[in-house]
Amino acid sequence: MANDIEYLNQIAQDNRAISKKADSGFPIEPKWLKIIGAAILGVIVIMIIGSILGGLGNAERDTLDRIYARTRNLNESISEYDEKVKSSELRSMGNSLAAVLTETNSKVGNLLTSEFGADGAEPRDENITTEEANHIQEVNSNLNYGRINGLMDRYFVREMSREIVLLMTLETDAISETNKASVKEALSSSWNNLSKLSAQFNSYANPAD
Repeated sequence: MANDIEYLNQIAQDNRAISKKADSGFPIEPKWLKIIGAAILGVIVIMIIGSILGGLGNAERDTLDRIYARTRNLNESISEYDEKVKSSELRSMGNSLAAVLTETNSKVGNLLTSEFGADGAEPRDENITTEEANHIQEVNSNLNYGRINGLMDRYFVREMSREIVLLMTLETDAISETNKASVKEALSSSWNNLSKLSAQFNSYANPAD
């Protein structure tokens, strides 16, 4: 009888030892856990980098979209009001600005297609379209005020001077956001031409004594 009890106790102890060993061990070897952990971390890092790069790409595309809309809208405004300007010199400056805007608009439109796969002339972001429509509406409202009150030349100089500077700022932003040589080349050329026109409008508004 004693032998039977000892035998049963031994079996119970063995079972507890086996159960404890099974509970305390990992079903996967530690080295594989390290490999799996590293793989998961790698995927997370790639996702983060992709998200950052995607955001930068969107910012670049959005700025070019805005430049495209801005140059088109401003060109239409010049076409409407330039002929109402009294000064022949100022009309000539307006024509020169229109030429730069036309060239810039064409180049940016081509870049949006070739570099970003744009499938239409309108910006992809409806907010940009709306904001630019509101922007040019304000410009036209000011020009129309000048026309009604016999101050067309003064208001034309003021509005165009401001718009040139704002457009140059957009182009500076786009140049800083891109790593594409084609974008840098096109916008740098436009920026240089706008800079010369900005000096002309400034000189006209502030003639030397």
